[in-house]
Amino acid sequence: MRTAFHVVGTGWRAEFFLRIAQALPERFEVRAVLARSASRAAGLTTTFGVPVVDDPCELRGFGTVDFAVVSVPASSAPALTTSFVGSGIPVLTETPPAPDLPGLLALYDELGATAPVRVAEQYRHQPHHAARLALAGSGLIGPVTYTRISVAHGYHAMSLVRLALGTEMAAPVVRAVRFADPAVRPHDRDGWRDELTVEPGTNTIATLDFGDRTAVYEFSGEQYLSPIRGRHLAIRGERGEIVDDQLSYVRGPRDVVRSTIRRDDTGRDGDLAGLCLRELTCDGRRVWQNPFGTARLSDDELAGAAILAEMADFVRTGRGGYGLVDAAQDQYLSLLVDEAARSGTPLAGTSQPWAHT
Repeated sequence: MRTAFHVVGTGWRAEFFLRIAQALPERFEVRAVLARSASRAAGLTTTFGVPVVDDPCELRGFGTVDFAVVSVPASSAPALTTSFVGSGIPVLTETPPAPDLPGLLALYDELGATAPVRVAEQYRHQPHHAARLALAGSGLIGPVTYTRISVAHGYHAMSLVRLALGTEMAAPVVRAVRFADPAVRPHDRDGWRDELTVEPGTNTIATLDFGDRTAVYEFSGEQYLSPIRGRHLAIRGERGEIVDDQLSYVRGPRDVVRSTIRRDDTGRDGDLAGLCLRELTCDGRRVWQNPFGTARLSDDELAGAAILAEMADFVRTGRGGYGLVDAAQDQYLSLLVDEAARSGTPLAGTSQPWAHT
């Protein structure tokens, strides 16, 4: 069954959804794009072959859709989200759903926990993160008590913290510092640079104390695209740990197992099957499998495709997906980290209205 949706927005993230639909036409169809920029509109039509309009009312001329993807800045997203929901169209909104705590509270107050809204939090679906979370949840390393997240900023990292530790809506005590991290930037969103210059940057380190569980967050903006600033994730339990793609755990007396998460890619060397990630395996088991066949998608695009498929299931069944409650908690924890770094003092989080649903 093919899922049809509109895309609202023309930015870098909006193009991810267009590329995914283009690569998986049997699964997804973009009916139209709502754009405010005439120059961007022409480029999208040329590249993706989709109709682009500048008036929301014009979207009605493209037939019924399953949902709308709202991929605009956080300052604009709440109004668009509530508008589409008010017109009877479910919404998959980008992260974060609102820019600040007043915005989160107002959006939650207006929509509540049961509105047909899901949030496009992709990091939990990136293959290696999904594999690490699956291993941590399998019981191999025992009850998880600690995680160190250095793979993404703010609310993205907080989503992984909560999933790794299983803290759900718990409010931690947050301590944070921020310092300069200048670095050469050889690569950016537009590709490789011909000239090397040192760019200013900041690195944020925070601890989130949930009482019986602890998270350490560290991130510098350069880590997203830089080949000289790596990304790392560790999850520790009573019987073992996962560090990046390495798994170690105690199986029994004098018996420690060490294993590695391994990628099974096609299209390498003399493999003529085409470039594709098939699965990830570790410790003799499959820990992630590609549900999208041989489509040529990056790991982040595979995560985006998983979100679209999840949203399609939610529209049909009313179950699953990353809801407004989860996304609001992620953003709230991110805001706590930012404020603790600015103030230099520990901050005790408080239970928010969405935590009681």
